[in-house]
Amino acid sequence: MTSPNEIAVLDSNGWHAETERIGLRTFDARDLTLFLEYRNDEEIARLQGWETPYTIDEAYEFFEDLANIPPGTPGEWHQFAIVDKATGVTVGDVGLHVRAADPSTADVGYTIARKYQRQGYASEAVGAIIEYAFDVVGVRTIFANALAENAASRRVAERVGMALDKQWFTNDGAELVRYSIVN
Repeated sequence: MTSPNEIAVLDSNGWHAETERIGLRTFDARDLTLFLEYRNDEEIARLQGWETPYTIDEAYEFFEDLANIPPGTPGEWHQFAIVDKATGVTVGDVGLHVRAADPSTADVGYTIARKYQRQGYASEAVGAIIEYAFDVVGVRTIFANALAENAASRRVAERVGMALDKQWFTNDGAELVRYSIVN
């Protein structure tokens, strides 16, 4: 797992964390173009289960909602922009959802824009979020779900130390897998 230089800092610029290569921070207007690009990418949307099109108004509302949700709030997803520190470019996002019914458990999700995939960004970001969830939020178990066919997402989970613990089919016949890691 990647060890962040700073696990979590809340300052005048919002929440952020850093690893050697990436920064994780609250979304803002700088991220809008790329965010809309990957939210409207049909293949990414299919793998994530999103509806398209995703409008600019929806993106602004999403960013505004995130600005008002502290990371680790039980029952709420919080997505963080993943920024390449060398270039300043946002490459995707990583999310944490601490479960309201059992705050000792959480879910992690991740999306990388197509042009930045297969460069290790997701693994580094997920590793940082897992460390944050364990060390700062106090979560004990973290889960990640993916379509079974999404080999790249499965590799990310495995690279950060998660183990496959469940497979099932949805009512519409999609095969899903769940990975987990315990602190």
